[in-house]
Amino acid sequence: MRKGEKAQFTIAPNYAYGRRGMPPVILSSATLTFEIELESFSGGEGEVIKKVSDFNVDMARTPEDIAREYEEKLVTQKERKKKRSLSDRFYIISPYASQTGEKPPWGINPNITFFIVAAFVGIGFHFGRVSAAIHVGYVD
Repeated sequence: MRKGEKAQFTIAPNYAYGRRGMPPVILSSATLTFEIELESFSGGEGEVIKKVSDFNVDMARTPEDIAREYEEKLVTQKERKKKRSLSDRFYIISPYASQTGEKPPWGINPNITFFIVAAFVGIGFHFGRVSAAIHVGYVD
């Protein structure tokens, strides 16, 4: 754009406020239109400061290149999914996880202590039932 030049941007509803809108200012499923004028800029007149293509020269530019790269990514993702084991498909959040791969001590490893705690709760429930501390049924 040059100084004083105007441009019009049209934003589809799915990129703007969608079906909800922003009542009473923006109605539901409204297409937004912005008119923008370049009043000033830094740099010399007619001088190109940076083009988008200067930032990533390896990026695909043509529709054919974009489609080819997309297909390659899909194939790569499918191959990666086939190679993953069942345990790799689940992510366990743990405060004891390490970025270096270091294992936590067994006493605080949640993969072990969860089952130990569950067993203690089950045993406690059993003894509560046996000793009549927990009564199931109606009280006479």
